[in-house]
Amino acid sequence: MINSIKKIGILLPLSLFVVIFQPPFGSFRLMHLIGLASLVYLLLFQIKIFSYEKCLTMLFFACFIYLFIIEFTLNNSSIGSLVGPIFFLVDIIPFSLACRDYLKRRNCDIHDIIYLFVFTSLIQVVLVMLSFFIPAIHISFVNTMINYGYSMRLLTLLEYRLFGFASGLTFATPVFLSFFSVVLIAYVMKEKRNVTLYILCALGCFFSALINARTSMIVLGVGCSVFILTRNLSFLKKILFLFLCVGLYFLFDNVLLSFLLEYSPESYKWIDSGMDEMSSFLIEGEKETGYFAYVTNEEKYELPDFIGILFGKGYRVMQGWNEFGVHSDIGYINDIWFGGLFYIIILYSIFYKCMYSLYRNRNKVVSFIGLFLMILYPILNFKGYVFSMNDLTNAMFFLSIVVYEDGTPLTYMNKK
Repeated sequence: MINSIKKIGILLPLSLFVVIFQPPFGSFRLMHLIGLASLVYLLLFQIKIFSYEKCLTMLFFACFIYLFIIEFTLNNSSIGSLVGPIFFLVDIIPFSLACRDYLKRRNCDIHDIIYLFVFTSLIQVVLVMLSFFIPAIHISFVNTMINYGYSMRLLTLLEYRLFGFASGLTFATPVFLSFFSVVLIAYVMKEKRNVTLYILCALGCFFSALINARTSMIVLGVGCSVFILTRNLSFLKKILFLFLCVGLYFLFDNVLLSFLLEYSPESYKWIDSGMDEMSSFLIEGEKETGYFAYVTNEEKYELPDFIGILFGKGYRVMQGWNEFGVHSDIGYINDIWFGGLFYIIILYSIFYKCMYSLYRNRNKVVSFIGLFLMILYPILNFKGYVFSMNDLTNAMFFLSIVVYEDGTPLTYMNKK
């Protein structure tokens, strides 16, 4: 790990932290400054761009052109509807390309990449812990978000969540942290490196995720299921691993929740109610209350007219603040209302190209990440529109570019 620290340094993890978590500093997105610096780096060093990045760039540009034509001709929307593809084109892709060249120059391998994500995630974990144990810091972080432009509604969540400092604390940030906790476990089981440190990091990431979003439990469940089904283990070992997961669940139920009950009773009540809701759904098929009742409610699947289904209406209906009076948190419905089926085809194709690129990588950990994402995104899209720029998405595109070279995975990524 000392070699990874020397190779990567401090600036790269801090930059990746900004790109992934997008902390709301002041009135200017620091990500744009990083994107600009990355573009300058690419021009100065004349970095080669391979077919994969060219394809991603063209697809995002096609998405931008589609939105520009449809939203301004049919839907009369604002310029704000175009920012997603633009941010990928000017920030995420240039930063990822610059990082790939930087890492290659320093002869980094997959272990250094994992360390980079560990360092980046631990920054957020530390911020979560500080805000969890020190109320003044917690309040300061939330006030900073509100001053940045976030809804005053955040104050109603302050008592039991919103720990940390990121743009997506209610959904995207905890999803990424819980996702990465599973990836770390998979990496440790395969490579047997830095086992104690990375297990502790995985636990810290999952705890930080759980106290911000109960969706983290679903991410953990999906990740463990994918790992068991794809891992080359005997049937007996898979059963033993399953029992281990069940045992850890009961340990979590008795130890971690007891800790929460002492230090944050409101967080405990909120998480415990979510676990009861999930248990009732899985064991008894109960879906009369909570989010399972929400996603099975036909009213939440209301669609626009035929033209709207094809081309959208230029609005997200997440909050219900629109002229149509429709409210739905379901990602698929939001994507249809926003850009229609043609938009979905373009956008989802970009995402699955990225996931497939990871899946076909010769490194087993990277391949597992690709498969995990392929299964996770369609599930999460019932909770919110995840096929968009967010913590997990930014990390996914960054990784897919960093480990790719000229049609085949980077050879230096496969070094032991």
